[in-house]
Amino acid sequence: MGLVESFSGVRGVFGEDVDLLLCRKYATALTELLGPGRIVVGRDTRPSGQDILQALLPCLHEPIVVGVASTPAIQEAVRATGAIGGIIITASHNEPEYNGLKLLRADGALLAKEDMERVIARTRTVSEKTLRNKTTYYDALAAYEKHVRSIIGDVQFTNAAVLIDPNGGAACDYEKLLASYGVEVSAVNNTPGVFTRRIEPNAQSLAPLQSRITTQDFAAGFDCDADRVELALPDRLVSGNEVLALALTERLPTLPKGQTVVVNDATSQLVHAVAHEHGARVVESGVGEINVVDTMLCTGSVLGGEGSSSGAIVFPSRCRDGLLSVLLVLRYLSRTQQTLAQAVSRLPQFVSARKNVTLADVTSAREKLAAWGKERGADVRVSDAIKIVFADRFAWMRASQTETGVVRVICDAPTKKEAEALLSEVCGIIGAE
Repeated sequence: MGLVESFSGVRGVFGEDVDLLLCRKYATALTELLGPGRIVVGRDTRPSGQDILQALLPCLHEPIVVGVASTPAIQEAVRATGAIGGIIITASHNEPEYNGLKLLRADGALLAKEDMERVIARTRTVSEKTLRNKTTYYDALAAYEKHVRSIIGDVQFTNAAVLIDPNGGAACDYEKLLASYGVEVSAVNNTPGVFTRRIEPNAQSLAPLQSRITTQDFAAGFDCDADRVELALPDRLVSGNEVLALALTERLPTLPKGQTVVVNDATSQLVHAVAHEHGARVVESGVGEINVVDTMLCTGSVLGGEGSSSGAIVFPSRCRDGLLSVLLVLRYLSRTQQTLAQAVSRLPQFVSARKNVTLADVTSAREKLAAWGKERGADVRVSDAIKIVFADRFAWMRASQTETGVVRVICDAPTKKEAEALLSEVCGIIGAE
């Protein structure tokens, strides 16, 4: 994979692509960008996380250490403490040997793209500095629980049963938090720092979890920093688009009419249809959490997300939140007296098919795809991605910003068969069969 530096953060194999010196340079560059002030520092459960945390502290004016916590909890700690920014030590959904940094601004969101570009450029010339600092400590979990209750309320789910799989990650704290809502919680792989499956929750890594669902309503598998969640039934995974759609279905009726929902341009038409059913308009942003967040800020939206990366963004949160998404789904199921399978079956029917490919010439592939779309009379939308939009389906392609050499292709249509057929056709056009 090599070192990846983008607006999503910095990550790579620790000891090869990422080392303590690089981390200190990033901390110093962030301090120069933000100026003197308090900066929250937290981490997920990777074995290299504590060494990185200790290495960063001398580079910060007033570090606030929150220790192990989820990305949503660390972002909330930035807001709750009035800090000027934050650093999350995580490689998110990459494997345990990876680590990296997510850099935050004062509202807890990732740095804006232009600010992250400045920080990246500055690390090339900056000399690490040792500052005389005052280190304090903060209970991020308590602040996060208060934040979650401000959105979900003091409800009790008396007939809910959920199986969770934190896989040794930051979601290990969530068993007690879910239980405080009356949920009957069963947990597997719940020892911090002990990873028993691949970090990214997907159909392959969660197959053993599905086989353990017995009396539970569903299972929830998290990635290492717990912003992503995948919901599982015994016979299928609930897609990220479906999770986001259910979260919107529960949240939108509680808000005034005429809301704006922001999604990235790879999100399924399913989410658009659900938003429109509730009288909301949909605005698309580019892929990347900060793109969605900043578009939400510009449009006055309080709801958004990326269907390809499970988890809703519910302001004042500034990131997708796996736990909040689970609780919104539970609240919807409780209110409507449905099972998760029933609720999903009643959603508008659109299906996304996706494939990661490698291409020798991405520019040429984009040109071929654009020409094909124009020949078919489609709406061709070009940004950092290319999206070919038909009446009831679309094809989308974009080079990954977090995985070197990977190009993502997503096709969305009314049925699985149609989505997969469109995906096969697109891959043939771009030379990625």
